[in-house]
Amino acid sequence: MRGDNVPNSDSRPLTMWSTSTDLSPYSSSQEDSLTLAPLASNLEPLSRHDQFWMYDGSIVLHVENTLFRVHQTVLASHSDIFRDLFMVPQPAGEEMIEECHVVHLHDTVKDFVDLLKAVYVPECVHSL
Repeated sequence: MRGDNVPNSDSRPLTMWSTSTDLSPYSSSQEDSLTLAPLASNLEPLSRHDQFWMYDGSIVLHVENTLFRVHQTVLASHSDIFRDLFMVPQPAGEEMIEECHVVHLHDTVKDFVDLLKAVYVPECVHSL
C-alpha cells in the first residue's frame, strides 16, 4: 500500500515548514477513504485526498487528518506565502513521504480543498 512509509511517533522530527497561518479562505471538502498510519501529534489515521494526491507532486501537505500531494511550483506561482515557505531550506532528516517533504498546515481540510480547487480547477470557482 502506498504511504506505508508515513513516519511513526518515534521518528517524526519537527519541521521548519510548519505554519499556523490560515492559507485558504474557502469552504468544501472530499476525503479519501485510504487509511494511513497516524503521526505523533495525531491519534486518528491519516488519509490521502482522492482528488489532490498527485503521483508527480513534489510536496506533501498535512492538513488535519488528510494528506495532499501537490506541486510546489504551482502553489508558489499562485501564492507569495507558499513561495516564501518553500524557499526555506530543510535540514537532512526532515519528515518525508514518497520522497516529498511534508509540510504541516493548520487550516481546515474544507478550506484547503477549496484553495486547491481555485488553483488547479479555476472553473469551479468561476461557476459559483
